[in-house]
Amino acid sequence: MKRYSFLLLFFFILLSCARQGSPSGGPKDETPPRLVMTSPPNESVQFRESQVSFLFDEFIVLKNKHAVISSPHLDMHFKVKKKQLILFFEDSLKANTTYNINFADNIADLNEGNILNGLGYAFSTGDHLDSLHIAGLVTDAQTGEKKEGILVALYKNLTDSAFLGPPDFLGYSNKEGEFEIKYLSPGSYRLAAFDDRNRNLLYDPYKEDISFLFDTLTIESDTTLLDLRLSPEINPHPKIVCQPFGPGSFNLISDRPLLPGESMLLASGKGILRFNSADTFQLFLHSPADSLMVQFLSFNGDSFPVYCPVKSSIPKVGTNKEIILKDNLIIIFNTFIYSCLRDIQLISENDTVLLKAQIHRDSLLLPISSDSLLKYHFLKIPDSSILFFNNQLNHKELNIPIKAIPKDHSTLVLLFPRDSTKEDQKIVILKSSNHEIRRILPGRQKSIRFGDLAPGSYQLHIVIDKNGNERWDGTSLKLKKEAEPLYIYPQKIDIKPNWEQELEIKL
Repeated sequence: MKRYSFLLLFFFILLSCARQGSPSGGPKDETPPRLVMTSPPNESVQFRESQVSFLFDEFIVLKNKHAVISSPHLDMHFKVKKKQLILFFEDSLKANTTYNINFADNIADLNEGNILNGLGYAFSTGDHLDSLHIAGLVTDAQTGEKKEGILVALYKNLTDSAFLGPPDFLGYSNKEGEFEIKYLSPGSYRLAAFDDRNRNLLYDPYKEDISFLFDTLTIESDTTLLDLRLSPEINPHPKIVCQPFGPGSFNLISDRPLLPGESMLLASGKGILRFNSADTFQLFLHSPADSLMVQFLSFNGDSFPVYCPVKSSIPKVGTNKEIILKDNLIIIFNTFIYSCLRDIQLISENDTVLLKAQIHRDSLLLPISSDSLLKYHFLKIPDSSILFFNNQLNHKELNIPIKAIPKDHSTLVLLFPRDSTKEDQKIVILKSSNHEIRRILPGRQKSIRFGDLAPGSYQLHIVIDKNGNERWDGTSLKLKKEAEPLYIYPQKIDIKPNWEQELEIKL
């Protein structure tokens, strides 16, 4: 019996030994490899070696050996041995020269693929290293958020084409949006920061957010830059969608705001084409057409067609929006109005009032004050009351609910003191959790009033609208324009019921 007990104990110990290894479960390893040592050491002078060895604290892989940057350029090849990376120089080294090698994001651990961003190695064949550096901050131009992992590139090529080629020096922004590029010699450079999404170390126009320095950057001493504000670059060929929204009516919607000087022309068909908002034109045909074509004229002089195939199912006549102003109720339809044949009725529980409408293209203007609207529930447009541009009548009665402004709404007045008011037009935006109000403030105007605000909490954004197109615009290399400045008020603005508030804004 003792013999069997001994054998069972022996097999249990043997099985336990066989199961040894890395424990399962636990948190996922998200730490990139850590450099333990280099040989020769980083920042060596009087460098005469033909290879450099890098030792890490775990097994590594080199993702793309062709994307390693050296300035001045060196032909190199690499060998990975478990935790070691060996770099071999294929070129002869120049005398009295500082070399700076940057591995970008090409070193990762073997198991989890955690990337070691921006590892650099510098040495000099002379008796000193080039010691200048530049530093700065990368932020999002629209939100002010600090951006991590953004490639900041320096180019010795001083033409605009430099941004389409590989950089001579590079760095990456950290979690605080900060970056630093070291081991620079005095001289002139071009600089860009971009979100290198495909990790090819090249800027891909209109696909990656970018910030340019349009002027040459001259470095004579250690330099700290102002914020590099990242934004999409303005594409001269925007994507434009043509959407029918009413009988013979189309919205032509661009995926970016149109710039001053850009326009759309009706190339085939007859109708009225009008600018509706910063990214939308509206087209109203005089008569039905099998198809129509619009030509878009871009800021760079190019033009291209926008096709609007007419669907077999034509949208019915209806209203798009109701706007309540101080002395007018405006009803906007989804097609142009030719004539109003009857008076419009406002209905309440105990009262009906007849209003004679004024016609303005696709809108009826009804003269009535916002206070008077409070007692009415809906607006009634009788059958066959309106004749539209394409010879259609409203063949059924239209009842439009009236949402008059409640009495407990409040007022906010924003004051811009003289020292912060510039000539540029401003777009003032108030945002609540479910609503956004935009107003235009002319350059020399020093105040703007938001009336009839619902109580609640608001955020304030102010765009310096330099080109006057009433929308925020990103950067453009071709136009040599930076992203338009965007000011974000640091606190939320709390609006109380039946309250008038003044707030001074210093930009």
